[in-house]
Amino acid sequence: MSAIELTEGSALQQYCVLAKSSKGKAVTALIQQVISAPNVFVFGELIDMPNVKQLEGTPDAKHLDLLKIFAYGTFMDFKANPSLPPLTPQQAKKLKQLTIASLATKTKVIPYSVLLKELDISELRELEDLIIDSIYIGIVQGKLDQKKQQLEIEFCVGRDLTPHSVDDMLSVLNKWCDQSQLLLKQIKEKIDHANAMNMEEKLRKEEFEKKVETIKTNLKAAMEADMLSAAELENAEFFDERTRKSRGKMKGREHPHQPQHHQRDRRF
Repeated sequence: MSAIELTEGSALQQYCVLAKSSKGKAVTALIQQVISAPNVFVFGELIDMPNVKQLEGTPDAKHLDLLKIFAYGTFMDFKANPSLPPLTPQQAKKLKQLTIASLATKTKVIPYSVLLKELDISELRELEDLIIDSIYIGIVQGKLDQKKQQLEIEFCVGRDLTPHSVDDMLSVLNKWCDQSQLLLKQIKEKIDHANAMNMEEKLRKEEFEKKVETIKTNLKAAMEADMLSAAELENAEFFDERTRKSRGKMKGREHPHQPQHHQRDRRF
């Protein structure tokens, strides 16, 4: 039997159909059949049937209370109420298996000492046999650690919700939603901060690159100016040299004519 089959409530449907036409003692007899059925582990839909609810406030209300124990309670809850109808061995075993499922929803490791106490079992072998049967039919999934004396839970079936459980679940979900909203807000703030830092860094980088380009442009202009000045200076020196040479040649041409003039003067 799969966990889905245990909790989907299909096995309970035939009893719900019967409850529609049953009243009084017939309803109490129906409850006894349901809590004894080996394939029924959820009972909420039957509890909500009008003819079953009519047991409230009647001498047979204890049968409805027993049905609620199977739906929401544990074996210790049954032991604490001596006014409830007695259980058959089959019913007691089933309630103990449901109790294991309840314990499994609270912790993933259940010590044998806790199980022995909650199930009112004194023999270790009896406890292990009950756990093995519960694993076999799918009430829980896990393994027995005989060395550490504990049951390690991997999965357990869900049980019926008590009327106030819905409010508790809504409270938990609302709290989770509030925490999620707060977390999302914090994440958004971090993202915005990161984006702002990234933009600031981008602007800083652009400003730095602009300064580098300005420096490069200024250096290039300065180098071109220096090269132009050097070229102008070299040209000036070149022309000065040519000018000096030209002047020297002109002076050299004037000296040969001077003696001729003197000779002419002497002849006259």
